[in-house]
Amino acid sequence: MSVLKIHYLLWFGSLSGIMPFVPIFAREHAVADAESVGILYCILPFIVSFIKPLFCSIADRNNAHKSVLITSIVLTILGYGLLLTTVFINFGSFSWYWFCILVLIANSGQGVVISLNDYLVMKECTETNKSFGSYRVYGTIGWGGFGMYFNVFFRNNFLIKLKLFLKMFQDF
Repeated sequence: MSVLKIHYLLWFGSLSGIMPFVPIFAREHAVADAESVGILYCILPFIVSFIKPLFCSIADRNNAHKSVLITSIVLTILGYGLLLTTVFINFGSFSWYWFCILVLIANSGQGVVISLNDYLVMKECTETNKSFGSYRVYGTIGWGGFGMYFNVFFRNNFLIKLKLFLKMFQDF
């Protein structure tokens, strides 16, 4: 099995456990109403559609696709991972702005990762005369498979236990 197939499986699988819950997390911890979250998610695709070609052209110009890919993966992990810090920030609108910055970083990195990964897969498909769909289907399997796992995981009151765990540290 190709490394790129495994990457598709794990990348989209991990996103299936994060992306559906980010707006809910915003509502609970970033002092945001539904309208603010909707506006954020309306603006994000336009910002990401500007950032993706910028980073991908840098990767093309310098022939540094893998290093830009790894950097984008790290940015996505940091963006989504640091969302937990909004639980500890209780400064009203500052927590909302912090949340917006982190979601922008995470979604921008995520968009660049998907574009560069598609490029690397197309390059490999051209060299090996294989179908792009035979690679991309692993992303679908990852999203669906991990999504079912996360559904069971979160239904067992994991979020309530996480909230209690985080509040324990907030008292210090």
